[in-house]
Amino acid sequence: MMHATPICAGLLAKARLPMSVGPRRWMATVLPLVLLLGTLSAHATAFVFPGNLPEGCAGNSSGTYLCNGLTLAAGDTLTVTVPTTITVNGPLKTATATRINAGAAASKLTLIIIGASDLGDGSTVSAMITGGGAITFGVKSTIRGALTTAAGVINIGTSSTVVGAITTASGAVNIGDGSTVTGPINTTIAGVVTIGNDVSIVGNITTVAGAINIGERSRVDGTLLTLNAGAVTVATGATVTGSILTTYQGSLVGAGAVTIGDGVQVDGAVTTNTGAITVGKSSRVAETIRTNDGAITVGNDTSIGGSACTANSGAITVGDNSKVSGNVETMLAGAITIGDLSTVGGSATIHAAGAKTVAASATVKNKTGISCDGIASRTGSRPPLAIKSRVWRQLFMRS
Repeated sequence: MMHATPICAGLLAKARLPMSVGPRRWMATVLPLVLLLGTLSAHATAFVFPGNLPEGCAGNSSGTYLCNGLTLAAGDTLTVTVPTTITVNGPLKTATATRINAGAAASKLTLIIIGASDLGDGSTVSAMITGGGAITFGVKSTIRGALTTAAGVINIGTSSTVVGAITTASGAVNIGDGSTVTGPINTTIAGVVTIGNDVSIVGNITTVAGAINIGERSRVDGTLLTLNAGAVTVATGATVTGSILTTYQGSLVGAGAVTIGDGVQVDGAVTTNTGAITVGKSSRVAETIRTNDGAITVGNDTSIGGSACTANSGAITVGDNSKVSGNVETMLAGAITIGDLSTVGGSATIHAAGAKTVAASATVKNKTGISCDGIASRTGSRPPLAIKSRVWRQLFMRS
C-alpha cells in the first residue's frame, strides 16, 4: 500500500475541487499529484549509520564516518544507532521534509560540515552541527541541538523552531519571522544578529562587534548585549525581559546607539558608553537609562522606572505626558527639556553646562534619596559606569 509523504499529503489537501467539477478535469488535476506522490514515496530512502549509508560515505561501527558531501532527497531519513560523528568533506544539502536523527537526543549525533549546509523546508534535525560555511534552514524547520560556525552565516527560515545555542565567530545570525529559539545567540568576534517579526527568543543575545536588531512584536526573555561595538534596535511592540547594554561590565569601552521603538517594554536597564538612547512613544523601561556620551530622548506617553542620566555629554529630552520615576541629570554638558504634563519623581539637574527647560504643566517632585550612581565621568567625581551585579548574574546564568 502506498503511503503519502507529508509534502504530498499537503498537496492533495490543497487540491480539493468542488463537487461540480467533471471527472475529466478532476483527473487532469489530481492524477499528476498522485503520480508525484508515488514518485517521492518510491525515492525516499532510509539511511542508517551503521548500515545503509548514503553514497560517498564510509566509516566503521564505532561511530566515526566521513562523507564526500552529503545530499538527501525529499522525504529521506537519516538515523544513527550509536553515538555518531559524521564529517562531511563538502556541502550538506537536503530537500523538503528530510529527517536527520529525528526523535533522538541531539547529543547522539555530531555533524561537522566542511562546506555550506542548506537544508530544505520542513527539515527535522536533532544534532550538534558545526559548519565551516553558512548554515541555512528552510521554512517550518525543527532543529534540536547547537549550531556553530566560524565565519558562516546562520539562517533560520520563517516559522521554525530551534532548541539549542546558536554561535558564530564572525558570521551573521538571521532568525525568520514567527520562529522560536530556546537558547542563547552569540557572535564572538563580529557579526550582526537580526531577529524577525513575531519571534520568541528564550536566552541572551550577545555580540562583540555587531548590531542587534529585534523585529516587531518579538519577545526576548533575556538580555541584549554588545560588548565593544554595535547598535541595538528594538522595533515596535517588542518585549525584552532583561537589560539592553552596549558596554562591557561598566567599563569606558563600547559604542552603539540604542533605539527603542513605540510600544516597547524593557524590564531592565538601558546602558551605553558612547551612543544615543532613544525610547519611542508609549514605551516602558523598568529601570534607569544612562549613557556616558550621547543624548537621551524619551518619547511621549512613556514611562521610565528609574533615572535618565548622561555623564560626559548628552542632552536629555523627555516628551509630553511621560514619567521618569527617578532623576533627570546631566553631569558635565547637556541640556534638559521636560515636556508638557510630564512628571519627574526626583530632581532635574544640570551639574555643569546646559540649559534647562521645564514645561509649565510638567511636575518635578524633587524627591530626595534618588541618584544617578553608576554614571561614568572622565573628569568628574562619579565612579565608573557600573552595571549592577544582578544584571550580570542574570546574563551569564542564561548564556
